[in-house]
Amino acid sequence: MSSIKPIFNEARLRSHMEKHKIDLVLATSKQSVGYLSNWLTHCWNWEWPFWAEMDKEYDGGDYDLFAGIPLDSSLEAFFVTYYHHTESVKAKSWIQDVRGAGKPGYEFREGLKSVFLEPPNAKTHMDCVVEAIKDRKLEKATIGVEKARIHQSIFEELSERLPDAKFVDAFEMLLDVRAVKSPEEIAKLKRASDITEQSILKVIFPMLKAKATPYEIYKEINAFAVREQGYFSFLHIFADGGHVINTTGPKEPVKYNIDKNHQFKDGQLLFCDTGCGYEGYWGDFCRNIVIGGKSTDEQKKVHQAVLDCRNALLDSIRPGINTKELFNIGFKVLDKYDLGPSLSFFAHGIGLSSHEKPNVTAFDEQILEEGMVLSMEPNTEVQGMTMFNLEHSVVVTKDGYEDFSSLPFDLDALAN
Repeated sequence: MSSIKPIFNEARLRSHMEKHKIDLVLATSKQSVGYLSNWLTHCWNWEWPFWAEMDKEYDGGDYDLFAGIPLDSSLEAFFVTYYHHTESVKAKSWIQDVRGAGKPGYEFREGLKSVFLEPPNAKTHMDCVVEAIKDRKLEKATIGVEKARIHQSIFEELSERLPDAKFVDAFEMLLDVRAVKSPEEIAKLKRASDITEQSILKVIFPMLKAKATPYEIYKEINAFAVREQGYFSFLHIFADGGHVINTTGPKEPVKYNIDKNHQFKDGQLLFCDTGCGYEGYWGDFCRNIVIGGKSTDEQKKVHQAVLDCRNALLDSIRPGINTKELFNIGFKVLDKYDLGPSLSFFAHGIGLSSHEKPNVTAFDEQILEEGMVLSMEPNTEVQGMTMFNLEHSVVVTKDGYEDFSSLPFDLDALAN
């Protein structure tokens, strides 16, 4: 019995499985496998350095991970990986039935000084999965798979080898389970947020003030994040005109990111969206800022509208509120300024992925629960200006919310 505990809430998972009449969840996506096993390989980490292997097309392209969690808690969970990774997984995961695939290729005779890392007999990943399911007598069970993420070849082989099983889609269900974060997950998200915030204060703002190029900034953020025991995720910068340049004639193409060697000039209005990660979890920030620190009155008005929208959204966050209702609260604030959201959401969940459930949109109606983490993202774009977006993460608490950030919202933060 492992002393390691799952990062997820077992009762919440099994409650959702019972509701959907699923006897076994079989996860195949990087994020959900990591979520269910604690073996996080969807991003590079010193403890889990296998992420680069995950998409390699070799050995038949069968480098796949599987995590199986039965509804019946008396049945043991299982994990499938490469044979030579099994002991490493056991050391990090709460799951101890770890099965390994491999192809010996030759008979390992006695007397060799070398170590043999393949299994005694050839086994594919699918052999291991099917054996684990049959060992639990679940070959006729209802099995939930991530249809949006499982490879077609894997699904077809599962269906052929388990002809009496009923396969149903568990992708959305797993996202619903993942939407409520455990205390351990919240701590990692706070750390990812803190690394990102500090990268803005200590790297991005000072280097923008010195008019460094975007690529120079990008390189330094990488180094900073690693020094903080995290890692760089992304840097996205718009300047001046935003997504739309012409409205009267043919629309000019707009680069989705500024040129990496761009020379910044005083007076340029920037949209700066960036993130760093920590142990598999995301930080995500966006700020607007003016090079030289002298914003115009019109820029200030639009910025204030988005700030007011943000404040109204935060004031309304509480367990029980519908995400569509929350969206409409922010929408009404922007409408008073004769503005509207330029993107179809005001916030999104964040965790092992940068965008998760819940989504604060006009068409999602998910109920907020305590422990959900939202990346707040009120936004609007006006012709001739770049998008205004004030992004940071909060966690829903029993009384409202807790903000992960204290980074100010200041268009003129680069003023000399």
